[in-house]
Amino acid sequence: MGGSKTVIEAPKPLPPDKSFEKYLQYQTNRENRLADRAEKQTSYDRARTEGREAAGGRGLEDYYSSLENQLSAGVIGFGDAKSQLENYISRYNLMTPGQTDVTDYPDPADPDAVPTVTSTTTTTTPASGQPGDDDYTPPSTTVTTQEDPDTTLQIPTTPPNYEWDTNWDEWANPQQYLDRLQDTYIGTGDDDTGILGTQRTRGVQAAYRDLLGREATEGELQQGLDDLQARVWEGAGTRGLRDSIKSGSEYSKKFNQSYLDNYYDTMFGPQTTDESGDRTGKRKYTFDANLLPSYRGDLADKTGINLPDFTDYFSEARTVKELEEGTQNIRDTRKYLYSAGLTALQGDIDKETTRIKNEGAKDIAKIQSDTNIITGALSGFWS
Repeated sequence: MGGSKTVIEAPKPLPPDKSFEKYLQYQTNRENRLADRAEKQTSYDRARTEGREAAGGRGLEDYYSSLENQLSAGVIGFGDAKSQLENYISRYNLMTPGQTDVTDYPDPADPDAVPTVTSTTTTTTPASGQPGDDDYTPPSTTVTTQEDPDTTLQIPTTPPNYEWDTNWDEWANPQQYLDRLQDTYIGTGDDDTGILGTQRTRGVQAAYRDLLGREATEGELQQGLDDLQARVWEGAGTRGLRDSIKSGSEYSKKFNQSYLDNYYDTMFGPQTTDESGDRTGKRKYTFDANLLPSYRGDLADKTGINLPDFTDYFSEARTVKELEEGTQNIRDTRKYLYSAGLTALQGDIDKETTRIKNEGAKDIAKIQSDTNIITGALSGFWS
């Protein structure tokens, strides 16, 4: 005999809040679009760079020819030419041959498409009541399948695919241009001495012409080239060769060694040389006797001084000191002769003045005597 029962059913659950999932889905789609755009931009930039590098590779031969011509003409040095060539190779990344990106990237996903993920929920309900009762409910298991938005970030992961760029079919390793530039400058050996060898040869020949006034002999030329090759004068180059020539005996015999010697050459004439051609340090001064005053009349007898024979003195080569003493003696003699002449002239003037004074005094005395006689006679006449 069963009594009445009251069954209370639980309210149905509210539908789940999907706002956060939708926000996550929006962010996911946005990040996916940005990643795809960046991937496409990277592919574009790479293609642009590859085209630029390929153009640089095609122009390398012409650029090298221009540098080689400038180097041969002496417009630029080897260091500048090598630096410019290295910069060109580096600027166009020519040390690594070209690979082009041929990946077939998928189109970006439809931004309105919402990817989903399937989930399964298993619900187990325990038994209620007692077996045999009218309200007995056995245990049960319910499986529910549903689709929800996929909030996982889907960044494109298409691997790039590279192939040989046909623009680089004529590519040549740039190192060979650097090697060619060096061979052009220093030569390949044997008879090929390159631009440097030509410059050194001309430098040695010019040094002998400029300093010794003659061409270098074959032995001197070869010795100069060997010394330059061995860097005997280190970084001085042909300047060191010129200094070496100046310190040699041939240059010393041909030219003076100091500005003072050049000054004395201007003052007294060039140095004389001995039988061996060596400079003696003596010079022969040309004296012109017409420029020196001389005695006239009895002036020599009055002074009692004999003048030196400068013509005979300067007829021999003498040292600078002797020449300076001789020229000073000329100046002193000239001064003495003018002084002696003026002194003699003044003496003659004084004697003539004294004679005139004495004769004048005699005349005055005679006039006074005559005046006294006449005065006395006239006084007697009138008395």
